[in-house]
Amino acid sequence: MEAVLFDAEGKGTFIVESVRPSVKGQPMGTVLVRTLAVSLCGSDGWCAMHPRGIDGCPGASGHEVVGIIEEINGESTAVAVGDYVLALSVNYIIGGIYRGVDRAAAAAASSLPNGGAFAEYFLSHDSHVFKLPPPDAPGTHPPHPPIPIFSLAPEPANSASPSPAHSPPLHNGTVCLGGQVRAEIGAITTQRAGGGALLHTHGGVPLVHFVAAQPLGTLLWLFRKLGCLVGRTVAVLGQGQNGLLATQLASNFGARLVIAIDPNANRLECARRMKATHVVAATSPAEVAARVLELTDNKGCDVVLEMVGHQHDSVSQCFDLVTEGGSIVVFGVPLNEPMPFPITRFFRKNVHLIGSVFPHTIDDFSLAVSLIAQQRVSVDPLFTSLFSLTDCPLAMHAFQHCKGQHIKIVVAPRSVLGE
Repeated sequence: MEAVLFDAEGKGTFIVESVRPSVKGQPMGTVLVRTLAVSLCGSDGWCAMHPRGIDGCPGASGHEVVGIIEEINGESTAVAVGDYVLALSVNYIIGGIYRGVDRAAAAAASSLPNGGAFAEYFLSHDSHVFKLPPPDAPGTHPPHPPIPIFSLAPEPANSASPSPAHSPPLHNGTVCLGGQVRAEIGAITTQRAGGGALLHTHGGVPLVHFVAAQPLGTLLWLFRKLGCLVGRTVAVLGQGQNGLLATQLASNFGARLVIAIDPNANRLECARRMKATHVVAATSPAEVAARVLELTDNKGCDVVLEMVGHQHDSVSQCFDLVTEGGSIVVFGVPLNEPMPFPITRFFRKNVHLIGSVFPHTIDDFSLAVSLIAQQRVSVDPLFTSLFSLTDCPLAMHAFQHCKGQHIKIVVAPRSVLGE
């Protein structure tokens, strides 16, 4: 099977041929999942450049995934062969996804061979998979508009040898794009419209949309910590996929103002579609703070959500945006190193500082699936780009270096895309 492998030194993302995993000899309840769609998130981009020890496995860090149950070891009351599911890969589970899971099931899941979901198949456990609605009969719902599919532009017949910026071509002509590549995505890719089986509806919702249930589940855990938001003011710093989902949740929960902040105009436009009441271009911290104070009668926001991660400045910036006695929630994954902290402002403003990582596995992921299935949370504006699994190195390059063009990137096996 095809699978992604991260370079151990963070120098590239590779496609390799790997052995298809098996449930044989694994704990009862082990399931084999055939990948249909897996999306990239901020942690994947970071892990590709700074791989953890657990990321050196077939499928790497892939964890936002929907698929089909192909095999089950023993009997399961949770799922059956052929079920469509949101599934959590072993690589993700062993990172700490046990909250709310029975102790014996958690032990069984954590004992499975390590593997991620950037692969055609991966293992999970029936304690960590969540059923999706079955596919609708053809013609039940209007077809979903196609999503752009990107791929590597073919080399001209008379082209010179590959640029030193690229590693040698892999088995299918896809190149491994390392951290030094800075070419614009439009210059090295072709684009067409499609989506294949990913656009088939399940309960009226395109299958690909259920990929967003994984990040939505982690955000539901965050919002459990905030209490009632009715009538409050909320700023969301960073409008990647998680920031955009948080913007919509804050609006749905009744916040009076939901201020979306990001440097990218395309993401701010998407934030409007995700129910932001106001958008602020992140030109400079001082200008952002001035605009937020203007919108809040010089008070600042009751709640500030830090959704950027992997750098220090955004956490400090939140203290410029929060009101006296307000709350700052750090959701973006921080750097694993000491960071400067504005202790005086934290103290003088009586700020509540909250961290949020990992959901209640059972409650939050199942609720996230239901919210998307019932169309109470709209995720359609997020999905901007599809790549084949074969072109995952290219997708990773686009994710890391072309954020203005792509919001949520999904990769899928070529057979799923209809290729």
